[in-house]
Amino acid sequence: MAVGKTRKISILLLAAALLALLGASVFAAGNAELQADSMNYDPKSRSVVATGNVRFSSPDGEVSADRGVGYTDGGTFEMEGSVSGRFAAQSMDITCDFIMLERAASSDKRIVTAKGRVRLSMRGGTVRAGSVVWEHGSDNYSAEGNVLMDFENYLVDSDEASRSGNRFRARNVRRYLDRSRRMTISAGEAEGLMEKDDIVELTASGGVVINVANLNGAPTRITGASGVFSSERGTLVISGNASATQEGRSVRAANIVYHLDGGRVEALGDRPTIAFEVPD
Repeated sequence: MAVGKTRKISILLLAAALLALLGASVFAAGNAELQADSMNYDPKSRSVVATGNVRFSSPDGEVSADRGVGYTDGGTFEMEGSVSGRFAAQSMDITCDFIMLERAASSDKRIVTAKGRVRLSMRGGTVRAGSVVWEHGSDNYSAEGNVLMDFENYLVDSDEASRSGNRFRARNVRRYLDRSRRMTISAGEAEGLMEKDDIVELTASGGVVINVANLNGAPTRITGASGVFSSERGTLVISGNASATQEGRSVRAANIVYHLDGGRVEALGDRPTIAFEVPD
C-alpha cells in the first residue's frame, strides 16, 4: 500500500478514535459527529486539527466554528473563530471567539469554557462577559470581564459574577437592578440567595448605595458600609454610618431599616439624627 494512502487512513482512524473518545468523555456517551472541510493529525501534540466549517454534535449539544482541535486522550476539544453553539437540554445558545469542552479531571463533570465576546442566551435572559466557565448540565457558572446579566426579574452589571446551586456572588457591582421592587444597588461585593430565577436575599458590602423609586415618585437614597435585602421581610437593613435621604429629609444612624412596602424609614442605634429642608 502507498505511504500517502496509509497515512490518510491512519489520520481518519485517529479522527474516528478521537470522535469516539469525545462522544464518551467531553459530552455524554451516544451518537456524536465531527465534520470539517479538512482534518490533520499532529503527532507532536497527539491532536487532530479540523479546519473550515467545523461542526461537532452529540445528544447533549452542537457547536460550530472555523477551527477545532481535539486531543487523543479524549479529555478536551477546543474550537475558535465565529463560535456558536446550542445546548438543547438547558435551552441555551452561546456565541464567542473561543470555546473549550472538557472533562473535569477529578470528577465526571463536563466543563464548558468560553472566551471573547461571550453571549449566553438561556431561559428568561442573557449573560454577556469576557469569559464564562459553565458546568454542563447545571446552573453553576462563573463569569468575568464586564459582566452583564439581564434577566426578567433582575439585571447585574459587575466585574465578576457566579452561581453555585442557589447561591449567587458578584464583585465590583456597578448596578444590581431589582425590576419588580424598583430598586438599584451598587457595592464592592454582593452575595445572594436565589429561588428559581429570582434573587430573594442579597447581602452587599463595600460602599453600598441603594436607590428605591417609591410609588409617589419620590426616590429614596440610602448609603452605608453594608446592607441586607430580604424579600421575605420586605426590608433593607443598612449598617455602618448609614444615611437615608428622601424628599428633602435626611436621616443618619448606626443602622437604618427601610420598609419596601410603604417606604417607611427606621433609624436605630445611638443618637440618630434627622435633618429637614425648611422652605423659604
